[in-house]
Amino acid sequence: MAAATFSTGASPVLSAGEALSCPEPAIPFRLDPVDVVTGLPDRHGFIEHLLNCCCRGEPFALMILDLNHFHVINNAMGHRVGDRVLRAVAERLQGRLREQDFIARIGSDEFALLIPGIVQHRQALIFGQHLLDALRRPLQLSEQRLYVEATLGGALWKDSTGDGDTLQQQAEIALFEAKQNKQPLVLYHDRFNGQQNRRLLLQHELVEAIRNNALSLHYQPIVDTVSGRITKLEALVRWRHPSLGYISPAEFVPVAEECGMVQALGDWVLQRACADLCRLQQAGYPLDMAVNRSSLEFQGLGLNGDEWLSVIERQGLSPRRIIFEITESLFMQGNEQHLERIQALREAGCRIAIDDFGTGYSALNYLRAFPIDLVKIDKSFIDHLPGNHRDGLLLEGILRIVGDLGMSVVMEGVESAAQAEYLAHQPCHYLQGYLIARPLALRELLPFLGSYAGHSVPAAD
Repeated sequence: MAAATFSTGASPVLSAGEALSCPEPAIPFRLDPVDVVTGLPDRHGFIEHLLNCCCRGEPFALMILDLNHFHVINNAMGHRVGDRVLRAVAERLQGRLREQDFIARIGSDEFALLIPGIVQHRQALIFGQHLLDALRRPLQLSEQRLYVEATLGGALWKDSTGDGDTLQQQAEIALFEAKQNKQPLVLYHDRFNGQQNRRLLLQHELVEAIRNNALSLHYQPIVDTVSGRITKLEALVRWRHPSLGYISPAEFVPVAEECGMVQALGDWVLQRACADLCRLQQAGYPLDMAVNRSSLEFQGLGLNGDEWLSVIERQGLSPRRIIFEITESLFMQGNEQHLERIQALREAGCRIAIDDFGTGYSALNYLRAFPIDLVKIDKSFIDHLPGNHRDGLLLEGILRIVGDLGMSVVMEGVESAAQAEYLAHQPCHYLQGYLIARPLALRELLPFLGSYAGHSVPAAD
């Protein structure tokens, strides 16, 4: 296995759009410094080695391995622990390589591997799984045991007509596809070009949509289980493009994060939701409004929360009417500044909800450590209820713990009367789902609120 960086003497730094090309004539290699944390070759060494692999004209595979949520380890445990994790991962991966294979650390949490002799996708998939299996066992760091997961993207070099720069882009596209689809391993396919082109198109169109007010909000009602009345709404962004048709938030929100537009998108949603809430109050509906904000948006917020609070105040609303929904991953980052932001928003009167609880890390410890007002339980917990005893025990345990911590519970995805009746006998404070209403545009919401007679809920034991 190659464990040193090779250099021809010049710094192998690629400018945007510049392709790797074979040197003329070839210059003998010499050893170069390595990455100081792992002892592996660094990005410069990787680029030179990639160039020489391409120049040989023999088949090989390029694989890029990314450690999932590595920033969580750095933020929660410190960079010393993070460095030890990187060294341990490097050793595990090296233990899976042959003498002729090459590995380098090319980013803070990324490793690149060059594997000669890979001709077919099946070979690459087998070898890629072989690498991922190296991380199945927990890392033993002194007295700590840490489980680390990774995602792998790969591309195959089959002829001498391409270049290393293109191959690297293909591997990175495959890695992106793997992360987007929550798959551990993806190899590049030509169809990804079309998907990449669509993402670039959506980036451009999304900027225009935000600028031209071409997005819309729909609102899903949330019912109080005691009174049976609608007391809250969740704002959900929608995009119907004039030529592309309906585009799912699951597709365009990640695009917004990729191109740096997620803050602008979130600001647009908050402004429109507050404006519509003001209209609803004027129509005689004193409701609360829940607005989703991503971890990236939260990181861009000032410590006093003024950017979001000023939007609320400009509409003449009380901050007590606004609920900010955030995901569990934000709490896993271990960032003390996040706690300051949450406290500032709550001190102003806003409430904080954890969205889709149970789909991420689901660490009940974070409910104790952070000032949270509402916990929204993901619908997967009631998909098989009533009727599944194990699911029932799990949900009932979570509901009691959350309630004992003084937080209110919103059960998402309630779709049947049987589920609602089951939840009526549990410490569940609010229901949300298609049983009550699908997300509605404002023009549909107003008549719905006017005609809604209340949700009949049996008396709890």
